Amino acid sequence: MASNNTYSHSINLQYILESQILSGENFLDWEKNLRIVLDCERKLYILEKDPPKTPKANARAPELTSFKKYEDDARDVKCIIMASMTAELQRLHADMEARPMIHRLRDLFQGHPKNSGIYVIEVNMSDFTSWVMDTGCGSHICTSMQNLHEVRHLTEGAA
Repeated sequence: MASNNTYSHSINLQYILESQILSGENFLDWEKNLRIVLDCERKLYILEKDPPKTPKANARAPELTSFKKYEDDARDVKCIIMASMTAELQRLHADMEARPMIHRLRDLFQGHPKNSGIYVIEVNMSDFTSWVMDTGCGSHICTSMQNLHEVRHLTEGAA
């Protein structure tokens, strides 16, 4: 009975990753789903913690077992990541371990938004004006409490 639950659990997790293959533009959503799946599988620590040091040849059994578990989990995480990205991204990252791979993907896709221009939109509302600044990473709202007449006068004078 337990194996059936585990099997259906794995299918549901697989569906989450298959529904959102990393193509670059969807990095934030993809990473969020990846973290959900890895957390559910109890393997998120692979991305969050430094890897353990390789045990010495005369290390005790618990230390060897712990290191072996880490290696197995790291391999699983790498396979999950690789299976959930495009073929081109797979080719570029095939020789990397999971944690450095995620750092590189963050550098590639999170740090450099494709639309990096700043857009300013003026929204007139009764007796105050809101300025919305879209930096490509999110919206920042700066509200100035000026009356509508002064704002219109400044806007006309700037043109």
